[in-house]
Amino acid sequence: MLMAPAVEASSDIRIAARTEFATTSDITLQNLRATDSAINESPCGVRITLRSNTLVNSRLNVCSGSAGAGR
Repeated sequence: MLMAPAVEASSDIRIAARTEFATTSDITLQNLRATDSAINESPCGVRITLRSNTLVNSRLNVCSGSAGAGR
C-alpha cells in the first residue's frame, strides 16, 4: 500500500508489469495528492484500488476495472 503524501510535477506514478513477472496485483493508492502529474496503469493489473486521492491538474489513466477509476 502506497500512502505517500504528494507527487509533483515531472513525477508520474506508474502501475505496470513486465512479461517475466506475474501480473501486477493487490495495489492500493490512497490519500495521495498528485499535482501536475499523472497516475498511469498499463497494462491492466488485478485488484488495483484508488481511493481518497486528490488530482490537481493531473491525469488519471487507469483501466476501467480498477476500483475508484472514475474518480
